[in-house]
Amino acid sequence: MLGGPTISAGYLFGAVGVWLDFDSYGNADASHGTWLLSGSFTSELRSKLQVGGRMGLGTTLVNFDEPAFQDVTASTFRIEATLDYALGESWAVWLRPMSFDIINAQELGGPITTWQMRIGFAYRFGMHKRAPPMQPQPQPYGYPPQQPYPQQPYPPQQPQQPYPPQQPQQPYPPQQPQQQLAPAAPRTR
Repeated sequence: MLGGPTISAGYLFGAVGVWLDFDSYGNADASHGTWLLSGSFTSELRSKLQVGGRMGLGTTLVNFDEPAFQDVTASTFRIEATLDYALGESWAVWLRPMSFDIINAQELGGPITTWQMRIGFAYRFGMHKRAPPMQPQPQPYGYPPQQPYPQQPYPPQQPQQPYPPQQPQQPYPPQQPQQQLAPAAPRTR
């Protein structure tokens, strides 16, 4: 059984991410140091709880404590399930309950598959979760078409009439129209 720390640094692009991991495990016989570049995907299960997976490639140095064995550098392939619980905007507690490493080197006699379980804290950079889509904002009405100069007042105005309206001028006191009398007929008696 091996035990030791893991350091992970990642950048998230919404539901997918890119990670760089360093593991340092050891026991009484040997120590393993692994550098791994991996990709991840997550899906939100509840408000702060996400499930997902990771897959990556890297290299592992197996350093034997017994001088009779030669130290070995091997290629590493890892696939794992992840469970993250957000403590805030960037910090999270993570659990990797199923993590499988395949270490491959001829000096070790071929590929070796190991099962590991990890728990730890993560500080995440980048976009953490998608914001809800923005509602379209109503657009203001456009400006009226440009008028040639000089601009006309809006709304168009009618010429103003003086108040009260003017009446035609009549002489005062009003004169009676004169009647023309017909010439008098001569009188006969």
